[in-house]
Amino acid sequence: MDTPAVATAVRGPEPLVSLWRVPASRALGLLSWLVPALVLLAAGLLLAREYRVMRDQQAERQALLARVLEDHATRSLDSVMLALNGLADAAARGVSPEGLRPLMQQSLAALTTLRGVALLDERGHVLAASDAADVGVFVDLVRLGLASAAGPQGRGEVVGRFVAARQLSGLDQHVPQGVGFVPFARPVRLPSGESGWALALLNPDAFANFQQVTLADSASAAALMRLDGEFMAATLESGVEVGMRQPQLPALARVSGGEDFGAWEGDGLSPGVHLAAFRALRQRPLLVVVETEIDEIHDRWWARARSPLLLTLTTALALGLLARAAAASLRSRERAREALDVARQRVEASEQELRAQLGFARSLLASNPLPMAVLDGERRYLDVNPAWEQFTGQRREAVLGQPARHECSAEASALHAQMDAQLMAQGGERHYEAVWRDANGRQRDLFISKASFPGTDGRPGGIVVAFMDISEFREAERTTRAARDAALETSRAKSEFIANVSHELRTPLQSILGFSELGQVRARAQPRVAEMFADVHSAGQRMLALVNDLLDLSKIEHTQEQLHPERQDLRPLLREVAAELQPLLADKQLSLGVRGGDQELVALVDAARLQQVLRNLLANAIKFSPSGAAIELRAGVDGQRLRIDVLDRGPGIPPAELEQIFEAFVQSTATKDGSGGTGLGLAIARRLVVAHGGELCAANRDGGGAVFSVWLPATRFGDTTPAAL
Repeated sequence: MDTPAVATAVRGPEPLVSLWRVPASRALGLLSWLVPALVLLAAGLLLAREYRVMRDQQAERQALLARVLEDHATRSLDSVMLALNGLADAAARGVSPEGLRPLMQQSLAALTTLRGVALLDERGHVLAASDAADVGVFVDLVRLGLASAAGPQGRGEVVGRFVAARQLSGLDQHVPQGVGFVPFARPVRLPSGESGWALALLNPDAFANFQQVTLADSASAAALMRLDGEFMAATLESGVEVGMRQPQLPALARVSGGEDFGAWEGDGLSPGVHLAAFRALRQRPLLVVVETEIDEIHDRWWARARSPLLLTLTTALALGLLARAAAASLRSRERAREALDVARQRVEASEQELRAQLGFARSLLASNPLPMAVLDGERRYLDVNPAWEQFTGQRREAVLGQPARHECSAEASALHAQMDAQLMAQGGERHYEAVWRDANGRQRDLFISKASFPGTDGRPGGIVVAFMDISEFREAERTTRAARDAALETSRAKSEFIANVSHELRTPLQSILGFSELGQVRARAQPRVAEMFADVHSAGQRMLALVNDLLDLSKIEHTQEQLHPERQDLRPLLREVAAELQPLLADKQLSLGVRGGDQELVALVDAARLQQVLRNLLANAIKFSPSGAAIELRAGVDGQRLRIDVLDRGPGIPPAELEQIFEAFVQSTATKDGSGGTGLGLAIARRLVVAHGGELCAANRDGGGAVFSVWLPATRFGDTTPAAL
């Protein structure tokens, strides 16, 4: 590549020192400070690198240990399950309890992870056991984690929670901290046709001992735990006891998110910052955690780095003193030669500047990952980089000196020529997009950047071209835009369809309700017929409520309805809704406690709409509360907002569904038993609360049940303001 000559201004004589050459005495003086600094810097970099290597090695070791411990736990549980399968087969063939006991004792002797083996029926009666003292006792299946409404039949293996007991017959006896077993069972079919359990009592100490031996490091800790955070086994260094729970451990959330293994730095099994690795067991809700305190890694690194660091400091100080002594001896000799060196330094400076510029330009072009080319004023190739060769499929030797060609349409070629002409005439930079066709005929979208560089006369002497392939980005952009448009059109069509169908259904529903009411009046003398008209009227009312909900939802989504808020005390509104729902409460023998306090609860609300929200929340509480339960309606001031809570003792809401239940047509899986509604009430309630500038959310109560909370902004005296939904 030809490079324009670089003009160098003529400098006048410089006293004593050239800009491009430092006298040896001054250099040594600088070196007396620079060399020790560089030595210390190099030592610091090496020590930092050693620390990173030590951390990486520790992380790799922990990942390997986690894999070893996970493999041991998996194989151990697989072996136990094989023993339980053999026990289940023998029990199904009708082998007597006395005949099963040798098989159990053989399994107990072969598997060190077992504390005991037993066969139970579905009532918890121990039919056979490796320990004769356990035979005939009744155990609490709930405590073992084996209780189920459907019974054991049809379920797979079960890993229960830690039980603080030595054996089944001593479940109620006191044992030392950490002594116990973990139930591990599978369902069996007994010869009588009943269902039962083949139960293994896992020994946590066996897993902990293997972990301790495998780690072979007093600074590391390991644990085997359930996905709900309960520890099944742990080393002494972990600082945790078997049966404890630590649900906030970062590894639990990551395994729940789909990761099978990984590492993290932060909170661990014990207090403090740790470097930890985890690995989930295959096909079982368990995971293994291995960790080491960061402070321990720091201490190990410092123990290794302390001596080299002291040696480096001593060496740096010695070098600095020697360099300063040499600089003092050379300073007197250099003063006599400085005048002769001035001219030579000017020439060398010019040559070095030119070589530096040439080397920098070549390095920049060759190392750039984007395809780049340099054109002269006639648009001929002066140079191209390897990325350009790889992208175009052309060799550098074949294109140098050749006119630039573009595999594109005539319109695109004209655009390239126009941009090049503007750059050669005006200089500066140009950025634009164009379509290019590769050697296989495929069209690619390119983002092109061009900039001119000066020639020997100061005018633009050529062009530097760089481009980026943005085909995938443009295709993704087009796909995203099409998907968004389709989704918007689908949503609009859905809302219009719901609104139209709802309007069409209201007229015939009104007729049905009217005729059913008339039929009830005229059929008073015929109870059976009157009951049928009552059923028709009830079904019509439910259908009309669904239609009204659909219309409300459609209006809210299209902002076709406005709120008419007024400043008022919320306590009378709460009492009105409570009085209105008294018949429903009486039917289910429920009690409703209303607590609004003595302080005024003033907010800017649309009374009818807010009561609609409260009516919906209370109706749900009544619907899902067991007979004889108590429902609470509380209201009060919470900071700058008002809070209204509806609390029940129903089945509660699965944690994963606390937000989903507020979506239209979505019901909680805990209430899909035929007693639920259409799934619109909570969606409409949240939209109404949000239109008031508030929030509506749900949570589960301690002891069972759910609580729905409404937050509304507190207000002062002022004018009412219409707000669009």
